[in-house]
Amino acid sequence: MKKIVGSKIIRLKEIDSTNKLALSEEYSDSPSGTVIIAEEQSAGKGRKNRIWYSKKGGIYMSILFNKVKDYSTFYKLAILSALAVKDVLSRYTEDRYYVKWPNDLYYEDKKICGILLQSKTQGDDNRLVLGIGININNSISELPKEVRDKSASLIDIIGKKIDKEEIITNLLGRINIYYNELLNGQFKKYLKLVNDCLYKKGRITEFLIGVYFRKLRVLEVDTDGELIVEDEKEQRLKVDFGEIL
Repeated sequence: MKKIVGSKIIRLKEIDSTNKLALSEEYSDSPSGTVIIAEEQSAGKGRKNRIWYSKKGGIYMSILFNKVKDYSTFYKLAILSALAVKDVLSRYTEDRYYVKWPNDLYYEDKKICGILLQSKTQGDDNRLVLGIGININNSISELPKEVRDKSASLIDIIGKKIDKEEIITNLLGRINIYYNELLNGQFKKYLKLVNDCLYKKGRITEFLIGVYFRKLRVLEVDTDGELIVEDEKEQRLKVDFGEIL
């Protein structure tokens, strides 16, 4: 299998944002699959411009893809990257991990991993970066109160530090496998795995879609990477953007 993800790895002590750096002109000619890893971020971001607290001990990385032609592949890659994190972390704990559509991973009802897709277009050059932040050896007790109750970290779950390099190596290997499979049109092959651990599957939950709140029942992820839900009239709907609250 071709090694794309992790073919080039850049390591930094501290940066404002690995995603921001990956999309900068400095890396415009870097090969697809280049990974930037920082020990700390001073301005890490999550979805909807939220802060991702990035103290030393966590894993903060961005995977760069250049000359992107089909963005839909990467929406699916975000989902499979959450599955890859689950694959790796479940080696250390009981498997209580859930993929939260479209791109995060939860341990029970608390976020342990955030994944963020960002893109940049300049002329004919479309670049995209997949940012991954995982709470590993950084305790949740160090986080601000407003996010502490909604977050999980591996060190708090198992009570000891884990070798981050082992996790990084295994994770990049898994993501590389999933990316190659996506390039070969094999997303459907992994749908059962995704749907078996889909966050809030079968439950009625609140969604934020644009500026509107709706209560919908989570059913499954489909072959396009979109979420199938059911409304109050038991009609099936497709959700291609939005957030499960």
